[in-house]
Formats: sequence, structure tokens, C-alpha cells
Amino acid sequence: MCVHPKMKPLDQKAIFDAFPTLWQRLQKEFFKLETLAAYDEDSERPLLELFKAGKRGELIARLREEAALDPLWKDAEVRHLLQRRVHLVDLPLSPYLEFEMQTYRVNQERGEEIFLALRNDLGPAGLSLSDFLLFDAFAAVVQKHDERGRLICGELLETSTEISPLCELKAAILRVAQPFEPFCLEHGIEIKH
Repeated sequence: MCVHPKMKPLDQKAIFDAFPTLWQRLQKEFFKLETLAAYDEDSERPLLELFKAGKRGELIARLREEAALDPLWKDAEVRHLLQRRVHLVDLPLSPYLEFEMQTYRVNQERGEEIFLALRNDLGPAGLSLSDFLLFDAFAAVVQKHDERGRLICGELLETSTEISPLCELKAAILRVAQPFEPFCLEHGIEIKH
């Protein structure tokens, strides 16, 4: 089962449909926690194939092109929204996460703050966390993925009682996470273009 009885269940389509409204209500910060070693998103498949084929220059060019056309990036820049993402990882990185390091580099160029943390640094809690999106502190979407990393459903949280634990979790994770480039340097992860 995907939902807690008090939460508003969302299927994949409903999550995508709700996102623009939640985004427009943002005043300050969008936060995203990612916990999986691999995701399976239709929009990323062609880019992942470029990475697998060793076409990093072409990959980076496509990522920059897509980012320049994305209205959310433009809106975040115009409204001076803080965008933060933390990805919990295990070493060595999965092939998917090696690809994702390239996308993070481009996301940083667009203004997103990227942080990485070793899952073990969070202790036992790091093993059981779910991905979530936090919109300031007025809404959150806790996501559930299948074993391949495809988004299957989520729960929309809109009360302070529901959202406060995620705000506290965000703060705890940011205390142990490192900014993208220092983490990569410390752990010998290649991020050059």
C-alpha cells in the first residue's frame, strides 16, 4: 500500500499534475531528497544512452539545452527561489549515479544547490528513507518508487503536523551532507565535462 490513512494519495499522473500548483505557491525554497541508486524516468533514457556511449560532450550540451528551455529553471531564477537537492549515496556509485553526477553539474550551473551524503552517515535511518519534495514548509510529496526506480505513487502532506518531521529531517540531512564538488573530490568521483 502506498498511503498512510491520513495522507492524500497521488498516483504518478496526479503528482505531475499537482507539481505546477505547488511550485507556483513557493515563496522561498524547493527541497528534494533522493535516496535511490537508480531511477527509471522516460525523459532521461536518451541522455543516459549518451552517457553510456561515452558521449559526455554531447550529453552536457543536451542537458544545458534542456535546462535553458525549462520554464521552472527560468521561474526559479526570476523569483530568486532557493533550490536544494540531497542525494543519499553508497560507494562505489552505481552506473546511474555516475550519469547523475553529470546532470548535477549542469543543475548547479543553473543555480540548484546539490549536496551528497553517504547513506551510512545517517545511521540506521538512512536505510529506510523515502524520496520527498518539500515546498517551503506548506506542502510535501513523499514519493514511492518501484524496484526499477520508476515513480509509482506518493502522498501529499499539507498540515504542519505532517510536514514538521520532514523539515526536521531535512535539517538533519543537511548537517551531514556535503556540497557536490567537495564530496566528489573527497571520494574520487569524476565530474569533469
